[in-house]
Amino acid sequence: VLAHTTLGDLVPSRLPAAMAFDHVFVRAEVAGESFWLDGTGLGARLEDIRDVPRFGHVLPLRAKGAALMALPVRADARPAMDVTLAYDGTGGIHLPVPVTMTLTFSGYRAEQRRNSESAAQEESLKEFAEKQAKRLLDSTTIGKPVATFDKAAGKWTMTLDAVAYPDWEFKDGRWTIEYGSMVTVDFDPDRSKAAWRELPALISDPWTSRSAWTVRLPERLAAAEVEGSEPLRVTVPAVRYEQSIQSIDDLMQQG
Repeated sequence: VLAHTTLGDLVPSRLPAAMAFDHVFVRAEVAGESFWLDGTGLGARLEDIRDVPRFGHVLPLRAKGAALMALPVRADARPAMDVTLAYDGTGGIHLPVPVTMTLTFSGYRAEQRRNSESAAQEESLKEFAEKQAKRLLDSTTIGKPVATFDKAAGKWTMTLDAVAYPDWEFKDGRWTIEYGSMVTVDFDPDRSKAAWRELPALISDPWTSRSAWTVRLPERLAAAEVEGSEPLRVTVPAVRYEQSIQSIDDLMQQG
């Protein structure tokens, strides 16, 4: 099949021409199921075989001719980013909290982040770690990050120890703290003009991510209550979000 890697959604409205495409890959049909196989897919593994390239519309090459096809849109099999944060708050509510952060990239993002042993790469890794700690922990007090690459699995993993500063509040006779989702979605197309409000908007790089955190509470708060722990599933245009929270003894987990 022929595809355009960046303008695939415009292909149906363009004039027929060889320049309408800049890429070719394979559609294989096995037992009635289509597999879209791109030999240039950096970091792909067997687990990703049912992933679909984000190329919009493609043109199958057949001797008798063919019409344009819209590629199916579905989540990738593996999360492109998987984040785990483990807070140890047993020291008390008035002290900074040690945190272990593990961030894993899969697929082409893993290849992009693949680490080397050079001094320049170590400095780049430190800057990346500080940026992620600021985004996920609101803290840049971190230890030395360690990165590994699993070639067989196609995964790049960074682990680091950090210090977070949780914002406990005493309200209505009890101590409270809020923890929110680590996954955020920014989707803000310009609708300032009336003529633009009905135009479709395109997410340039859809992806799947997963995050989880655990919080070990201070001993005096082991009997803490968790509010908002009901399983949550939200589906809105372009986004599907799922969340679950549970409390086990002095350990609170969110995924």
